[in-house]
Amino acid sequence: QERDGMSEEETQILVVDDEHGIREGCRKILISEGYDVETADNGLKALDKFTNGKRYAAALIDLKMPKMDGMELIKNIQEYDRDILIIVITAYASIDTAVEATKRGAYGYIPKPFTPEELLLLIRNGLEKRALSLETKMLREEREKRLLEVAFERSKSNTIINCMTDGVIVINNSEQIVLRNEAALRIKPEWAYLPLPSSLEAADCNELSKLVAEITDGGSDRMVVSKEITIGKSHYMVNASPVVESVGEPMGVVAVFRDITAMKKLEKAKSMFVSMVAHE
Repeated sequence: QERDGMSEEETQILVVDDEHGIREGCRKILISEGYDVETADNGLKALDKFTNGKRYAAALIDLKMPKMDGMELIKNIQEYDRDILIIVITAYASIDTAVEATKRGAYGYIPKPFTPEELLLLIRNGLEKRALSLETKMLREEREKRLLEVAFERSKSNTIINCMTDGVIVINNSEQIVLRNEAALRIKPEWAYLPLPSSLEAADCNELSKLVAEITDGGSDRMVVSKEITIGKSHYMVNASPVVESVGEPMGVVAVFRDITAMKKLEKAKSMFVSMVAHE
C-alpha cells in the first residue's frame, strides 16, 4: 500500500546491489512499510533506468559492484536528478569510502550487516529531509517567480508612465517622492537631481505639499482632488488621488500635472476680446 500522506513519486525507491540477498532483503523490508521498490544488480542497469526517464525518491547503492561501482553511479545519477536521496550500502572495511560518498552528495551510509530498524530509520529521516529541501526549493522558486512578475509589472508601469505627456509624481505615506516620469522633470528640471526616494519637502513645491496633505490628512473625502497651481511661468491643473489597494489604508498619493498654460492664455485673450466688444 502507498504510505499515508506521500505521493507515488515519494515512495519510489531503487536498491542497487550485486548481492541477491541484500537486494531482496531491502526490497521486502521497504515493501512491508508501503514503499514501491525496484532493484538492479549492477550500476549500469541502474543507470539505464534513469536514462529512460525513471525517477526515484531514494536510491540504496552498494559501493563495491562490477561494471560500474557505487561512486561512479552516484556521480552519474546526480546529473539526472539532483534531489534524489542517496544512501550508501557498505562493508565495514569501506567506511572511509562511504564517508567520501557523503561528501559527494550521498545523504548517509549503512554498514553491512544491518537490521530492518536501522534501514527504515535512515530512510525515514532521509526522506523527511528531502521533503523539506524540496519544499524550500519550491518556495524559493515561487518567490523568485513573484519577484520577476513584480519587476515585470513595475517595468511595464514605468514604461507607460514615462510615455505620458502629463507629469506624474507618486508620493508614499512617509511623504517621500518614490516615482516621477520624464514629463514631471520638464515641469521643474531640478527634480531630476533628487534621488529616489526624496522627501516631498525637498521638491520645494508648497502647493503640491498642501494638496498631498489634504488627501493624507483626511481633509477630503473625494477620491480625486483637483487644484490649479503655478510653477515658474507655467500653469498646471493637478489631479491628486490616493493610491489604494483593494482593502486597507491608502499607500500614498499620485499627482498628475496637466499643462494648461496655453489654455490660460487663450482664456485671457477671449476675456480681453469680450471686454473690447462690450466696450465698443
